[in-house]
Amino acid sequence: CDWSSDVCSSDLPGMDELVGGGLMLGSSILVSGPPGAGKSTYCRELVNHLFKKGVGALIVLTNMEPKQLQEMLEKKGVTDVAVLNGYSWRTGKPGPDALDSLSDLNNFKTQLEKKIDGNKLVIIDSISDLLMENEPTSVYKLLQLLVGVVKQKKLLMVVCLETGIHEPAIENALNYITDGTIEMRVDGEKRMMRITRMIGTEHPLVWIPFVITKQSFEIKVKE
Repeated sequence: CDWSSDVCSSDLPGMDELVGGGLMLGSSILVSGPPGAGKSTYCRELVNHLFKKGVGALIVLTNMEPKQLQEMLEKKGVTDVAVLNGYSWRTGKPGPDALDSLSDLNNFKTQLEKKIDGNKLVIIDSISDLLMENEPTSVYKLLQLLVGVVKQKKLLMVVCLETGIHEPAIENALNYITDGTIEMRVDGEKRMMRITRMIGTEHPLVWIPFVITKQSFEIKVKE
């Protein structure tokens, strides 16, 4: 990506065409949907394609072991990614490079800021785990601070949210705080996505099918 411009081409098949060329730098995007809809895969593919363009990524991981993530990314050729381990505390033995819990948001923010330097893409997968361990207003304040950092440093942040487990007011608040929303769903045997809002872009509001295979993540824009 050319960070001297305002737009970053993701190279994800169909994505750039959908948003008129690329994603706005300095923006924070909420990716919401039920389990299995494709949110985490979308994030990993974004990391993969931007890694090939020389863009470093920080992944805040709350829903799988970092080793499992690393193995998935290595199969795609991603050999270097920063991870904030917010998962291993579940085992009772989180280790020296992992968060002791998700309920200490001050420490969470401190550790994230330590790892963010040199990485232009920030993934939080997922904010639902933070919401389950904290009062929603505390998570909102944290996210507002991170959105400010992203704007100031001209980064790109993607935040995953599990739908169906939070009150509608929580989803509305996260939509208000972030700059864009990609919704995903499973419709029969198809996965579907739509962009309900995206700062600095022109985009359709219709549901569009996308396909996940071992080799690719492809949005079927022309369908």
